[in-house]
Amino acid sequence: MSYTMRAHITFPKTEHREEINIYKVNSVTIESSWKQLTDTADITLPRRVNVFEKYPMSELFRIGDPVVIRLGYNDDLIEEFSGYLSDVSEGTPVNLRCENEMFKLKRKTVSISKANIKLRDLLEAIAPGYTIDCPDGVELGAVRYSNVPPTQILKDILEQTGMYSYFDGQTLCCGVVYGNKSGIKPVGIHLEKQAVSESLNRKSSSDMLIRIRAISVLKGGKKIQVEVGDNGGTLNTLTYVGIEAKAELEKAAKRDLESRKKQGFDGSIELFGIPVMRHGMKVELSSVLYENLKGIYYVDRVTKTFDDSPKYRQNIELGDKTE
Repeated sequence: MSYTMRAHITFPKTEHREEINIYKVNSVTIESSWKQLTDTADITLPRRVNVFEKYPMSELFRIGDPVVIRLGYNDDLIEEFSGYLSDVSEGTPVNLRCENEMFKLKRKTVSISKANIKLRDLLEAIAPGYTIDCPDGVELGAVRYSNVPPTQILKDILEQTGMYSYFDGQTLCCGVVYGNKSGIKPVGIHLEKQAVSESLNRKSSSDMLIRIRAISVLKGGKKIQVEVGDNGGTLNTLTYVGIEAKAELEKAAKRDLESRKKQGFDGSIELFGIPVMRHGMKVELSSVLYENLKGIYYVDRVTKTFDDSPKYRQNIELGDKTE
């Protein structure tokens, strides 16, 4: 079976123009991860597109305009990105920078003052209209903000508790590393048959230096903290909820330390455009040449590239080994 690369970029109708559909692109790059606040997409359009003759460039693309990117092979196109234009270049070719729903939170301000507030209540206050996915029962203590972007509050939450925030569609996730995709059946990847290339490094408990900073969030926003692991090791901050004794927190941190030191691999794998990968999913790796590669790993980051060379690739960054 032959595969023909296809792209379909939609710019929905706005008050200054009708809907625009573009099917030819020079390149598209999409980057998404639970480690970064904002998912991004960069689009480069050809110098000649029919719609360029229909509207003045100032009406075609404006910052804040919605955009949907679909990519795939033959007639099987998948929505890979939905968001808003955050930057529009001048001249040709036209370069468009896009951001996901976090774009909206960056461009509004909120004021909130509470003597004690739960994480969920704070997220609902700064991001009304969105579904919230976060651990229940997390109390942050006193907060006081006056006319600040919600994204600044999310950064403060990360700094204070170690909880990352990101959007999964219309859901704002905080403190949920792998989200609801972690329950999806792992995608089987045979290295020699399906990977374009790999940049994997074997790791084992004997040569891995890891240090864990464990933070337990208690009632009223109080926190206790311990550190375990190797001096000079790579620091990982993990958040726990409701562990009140340092001894218990240390035990939990040591269990996670051992889990992270499981023999396995880290690094990245480059795939073709299918199977479709998302961060938070799991991959089950296998190999004929490297028997010890076998295992199930989380995906921490996905970078997708689509261009007229032609090339359609997915670079997936491996996270923790689950089995």
